Amino acid sequence: MKAVGRQGDWESRTDAKVPAPAEVATRLGSAEGDLCVRTAYEFLADGKPVQLSTSWEPCELTGGTLVVLPEGGPHAGVGEGQPVETADIVVPAALCETIYEIPISR
Repeated sequence: MKAVGRQGDWESRTDAKVPAPAEVATRLGSAEGDLCVRTAYEFLADGKPVQLSTSWEPCELTGGTLVVLPEGGPHAGVGEGQPVETADIVVPAALCETIYEIPISR
């Protein structure tokens, strides 16, 4: 944010033992209804929302470990060799520029 002259900040709320919806379970390689830790994030620039994100982590993998809270402990922000987290990310279209790179074969 500093590079573009803005003050960045974020807020989060974590809920434990939330049943995974079908689409989340598919991405995590688990079953619908398996318990997850869900964290909702709001990222801000100059106090205004610029991105929303909802993160899902399977309790079966992270429950009772130091990584159960995604923003705490010595393993915060580090993944493993299988899906350990999935997220739905929303960014306002007015804040984005979409660039497509499409290979063309002859």
